[in-house]
Amino acid sequence: MSPLQLSASALPHSWVPAAESVTHDLAVMYSGPVEASAVTADRNWQWESMGDGLIAVGMTGPVAFLTGNGFRIDARFGEAAVVLAHLVQDHLAGYEYALWPAYENAGRVTRTLTPGLRDGTAVWLARGGAVWVPIGGLRADV
Repeated sequence: MSPLQLSASALPHSWVPAAESVTHDLAVMYSGPVEASAVTADRNWQWESMGDGLIAVGMTGPVAFLTGNGFRIDARFGEAAVVLAHLVQDHLAGYEYALWPAYENAGRVTRTLTPGLRDGTAVWLARGGAVWVPIGGLRADV
């Protein structure tokens, strides 16, 4: 089955702002062998219906990916944002050798934030579990 490109209007409300939040965060706090703009350029979200209310999600672009682990199409925003953030983070680390989102510790980029849910809110967690910022709220000057 070839991927079904769904328009934003065809997706449940929660997946659209989740994708927008993760896309925003992709532009900041990045450390890798190439510039962040090269990693995020020419990428779009890709969605495929798997039936029974499940979808596969991924991104198109130079190094595309699609993961079909049976994500619920009716997931709430927080769940959807955490799923997308995990997928992108795993893809960047595993295939593009990039740390994202990365932050400095003792003057060096040595840590990445981890996506998670806290009281139903999608957040980036620092090592040890402290909430850093909601997903979609990363800033380059932090």
